[in-house]
Amino acid sequence: MIDPPDVTPAHIRQFIGHCYTGRLGTGNHALSVLREAFDIGLGQGLCDFNPASHVKRKKQPKRTRRLTDAEFKGIRQCVKKWASNRLVVILRARQAVQLFYSPTPVQVSV
Repeated sequence: MIDPPDVTPAHIRQFIGHCYTGRLGTGNHALSVLREAFDIGLGQGLCDFNPASHVKRKKQPKRTRRLTDAEFKGIRQCVKKWASNRLVVILRARQAVQLFYSPTPVQVSV
């Protein structure tokens, strides 16, 4: 096990290399997590520099596939359902806050 101050960019590249065996996004995500972890370590005085910031992300190829009409319609339906459920929760929370702070009852319909 290596202490945070002893980690070098070469260590990060070696670790990330194992993550790139499948999809590029997996390795890039792991690199982002390491960068954030070392930034936190910097803030807490656990290390002197961020070795992950010296490692470049791998470029991902541009996507050529587009959503089909059926896929887009399915996403729209999910978003509508999600948004309407959240709106009810927001309105009920607003009503609860108004009832708590108001000297007179407040009517809010959902």
